[in-house]
Amino acid sequence: MGIALYVDRKAPTPVQHAADPGVRISLLEEVPAPPPSQPQPAHSEPHAARPIRRAAVPLVADPFVVNEPTQDSDAAIELPAEPPVAAPAAAPSHANIEAEYAAALRKNVDERTEVPSTAEYRLLKPSGSAMVCFTLDRSGNPSEVAVKRPSGSKILDSQAARIVASGHYPPFPEGAFPGEHRHVFIVTIEFRS
Repeated sequence: MGIALYVDRKAPTPVQHAADPGVRISLLEEVPAPPPSQPQPAHSEPHAARPIRRAAVPLVADPFVVNEPTQDSDAAIELPAEPPVAAPAAAPSHANIEAEYAAALRKNVDERTEVPSTAEYRLLKPSGSAMVCFTLDRSGNPSEVAVKRPSGSKILDSQAARIVASGHYPPFPEGAFPGEHRHVFIVTIEFRS
């Protein structure tokens, strides 16, 4: 299959360069020439139509030439589907972050809570709950530990204060207690005999 050059003089397109002669060029499949006709007698007219031979001409890309669409160019172009974009996870609110941190502190205190190992405790076996107030800095260091509501037993109150003061607490998570260098917490420790 060869390439033939087909020139079609049409009306100029609305947007043309000044040097554009209004010629449209397209690539077509070469059409086979009609079979040769019977030889004409010598007395025939001198101006009889003769078949035109089409020569293959290399085409040079010209920015002012408009190529007509081929049959394949009308087909839809399939683009790869973009993967679905997951919605960004909603950032946890300050209240949620702070509540999770407080729950972690509560768990920390509960895991370390034990009754005093003194003879006085074994003798009296007091029970009750003490409310302890304490302050943590952003690094998780405790300070200002005080019994806010006593249990009714000095033995239990002292033990509750020791449990809170001796804790190693995690630093504040990012987004918790914004603008605060320290935060006050209150925990209730219950002792049962």
